[in-house]
Amino acid sequence: MHLAHVRPAATSPADRRAAGRHGRWQRPERGYTLLMMALLLIPMMVFSALAVDVGFWYTRAAEVQRAVDAAALAGVVWMPGDPDRAASEARLAASRNGFAHDPSGTGIVVDVQPVPGRPQELDVTITDPHVGTFFGAVILDEITITRTARARYVLPVPLGSPHNTFGNQNLNPTASDPKLWAAINAPYARHESGDPYAVRCAGDPSGVRSCSGDTNDDYRAEGYRYIIDVPTSAVGQTLTVEVFDAPFARRSGTTTETGDGWDWSCCTGNTSTSTYTNRMALNYELFEADATPLDITDNPTMNGRCSSGPGRLVYGNNHGTPNSRTNVNSGNTHSDRNAWRTVCRMTVSTAGQYVLQVQSSAIAGQVDQGSGTNQYSLRASLSGGTQPRLYAYGDMSILTNYAVSGSNTRANMYLAEVVQRHAGKTLRIELFDAGDGSNGQFDLSILAPDGTVPQCRYNEPDETDLGSLQTCTIRTRNDGTSTSNNLYNDQWLTIEIPISSSYTCNASGATPYNPGPGVTTACWWRLSYLFGGTNPTPTDRTTWRADVLGDPVQLIR
Repeated sequence: MHLAHVRPAATSPADRRAAGRHGRWQRPERGYTLLMMALLLIPMMVFSALAVDVGFWYTRAAEVQRAVDAAALAGVVWMPGDPDRAASEARLAASRNGFAHDPSGTGIVVDVQPVPGRPQELDVTITDPHVGTFFGAVILDEITITRTARARYVLPVPLGSPHNTFGNQNLNPTASDPKLWAAINAPYARHESGDPYAVRCAGDPSGVRSCSGDTNDDYRAEGYRYIIDVPTSAVGQTLTVEVFDAPFARRSGTTTETGDGWDWSCCTGNTSTSTYTNRMALNYELFEADATPLDITDNPTMNGRCSSGPGRLVYGNNHGTPNSRTNVNSGNTHSDRNAWRTVCRMTVSTAGQYVLQVQSSAIAGQVDQGSGTNQYSLRASLSGGTQPRLYAYGDMSILTNYAVSGSNTRANMYLAEVVQRHAGKTLRIELFDAGDGSNGQFDLSILAPDGTVPQCRYNEPDETDLGSLQTCTIRTRNDGTSTSNNLYNDQWLTIEIPISSSYTCNASGATPYNPGPGVTTACWWRLSYLFGGTNPTPTDRTTWRADVLGDPVQLIR
């Protein structure tokens, strides 16, 4: 066995002195480390305590921000008509999120302020002055946290008209712009006749008041709504709301006057030799402005406030004298045919958005019936110099029944107003049964306010995919006389246009007609038709929608 060599302990004086020197050096080194640790322990504890407190403050600040965001969104929808309600709703929302307003000012303060010059915006600030500490009380007992949010609501884009009128005002629709009439179909007209919402039937109904089980899922009883935007300066003035050619009165053709007519192949009994006794009822009703412009379904009725006009103008199922298909005009003697009728004349006490509703079904006291289409125009006038704006809300149902003088004739119509705050978003346009006719080739283009044709995506006929970006000119009808040449018959044409982040709408592009004094058209996009081919004959009964994609109520700061 071999034993490992073990170095013997130092026994000589020199060895003991060397060992002693090394021992005295090592003992002071260990003591220094302990001393440094003891000295650093206090600031480390302080920083750890502050880290806990700062984390708590951060969490509390996030809670305050969430509460102030909710408060601003809840309150802004009551602007500008009811700032007191806006403040109360904002504070209720803050309270629901754990930050109840202390009116004494010694606790949490929820401050609500309108934004000067911006009636659709609201500022809310929450201040919590007593946010405590856990470990930092030796430095400070509490801190103050303040957070602010600004909310804005964006109304649906105005449609169809920058004027105080909507639709053609003249008896000869070929003589003046805007080359369209407001329109609504009877409840038992065909779905493919250009009105996807007012009709109850998805296909061709077999009876006067029956859809044979083929119902229209898009049917809505409320019909169509129009906004009369009355400025604050109009308070005290007289507002007059009128409708032109309000009753249904069949014409000899769609290009004659307003073009009211029957949906020929629709309903039992409507043949070439029968008498048309199955008329549509119509309702025109005006609702007063209120403090919730985002919700136009809760506006109050006029309640007898009209100095003239009923406020609610109803034409029953049998208004006027029925007429036959072969004897068009002799029986249409209703006094309101081709004439303006006052719905309401009143003194303005409240500025804002008055709502005019037009219905052809679900009318109180009337039975749903009829298979025709009724065209009309609207006008709102103030006794002062400044006139209100009148435009369609959400969608617009129209007839474009102008005559074309030769091939390659172009017609422009106002589509939607897209203001600069929509820069960077997407404009979506939906056209139902668009670009129909009996002859010719039709090409549809979307025009930006400066008159240029933008890039867009759209679906081909019988397709839903919007495809890739390309110049926004779309063929809606091939040349010929067949109805099959109407490429989007009974279909939606959907168009999406990216709006540049640098979009402005101050350019003075060409306009389809003189807008008149005080009318701003700088931000209006237009729809332009080019009618070519052989003997182009457009008779387009259609419905249009346009929206800017995005939340109507949004935080902007």
